Amino acid sequence: MSVAEEDRDRAQVYGVLGALFMQAPSRALLDTLVPVEGDPSALLVQAWNDLAQAAREDECLWREEYEALFVGVGKPDVLLCGSYYLAGALHERPLAELRSDLARMGFERDPKATETEDHLAALCNAMHQLILRDDPMQQTLYVRHIAPWVPLLCDAIDVHPRVRCYRYVSALLRVFIDIESQAWSIEESRSMTL
Repeated sequence: MSVAEEDRDRAQVYGVLGALFMQAPSRALLDTLVPVEGDPSALLVQAWNDLAQAAREDECLWREEYEALFVGVGKPDVLLCGSYYLAGALHERPLAELRSDLARMGFERDPKATETEDHLAALCNAMHQLILRDDPMQQTLYVRHIAPWVPLLCDAIDVHPRVRCYRYVSALLRVFIDIESQAWSIEESRSMTL
């Protein structure tokens, strides 16, 4: 099965976002974030290139910021799990619904996983895989389990007083999610008229 270049690019963005939100990025990961050519006024190109510029910062700054925002002692300052934004608490109904959908998509929970399936990194990784296998269930995963809460996460990151590097990750995530939402909205409209 051949995946269109545009879809491979989408999968790559999901893969990068998943890696950046799973743990503090290594120097090796940051070094893969290089500027891309394209229309500099295009929001996605601009957001990617701003992130590539920020990736030149010391790896220690990235690690300290990741820990300050997403780890913390007790409850992190910024939670990366969808059920928190959708239900106001972790491990709520949205997580159960996601688990049911993931099972239908053929995903099983890794017993070694430390994060729940509604963690943004896990969702990005699932989207990455669904895109690469050209699975139509990617629309379900996106529309039900990503689009409703990720803008709220971006808002939480953007207002955090210690955000610096992750401001650029949030900007890329926000632009990318806007593009994905528009594309899935168009796809849904098209299928309704057929």
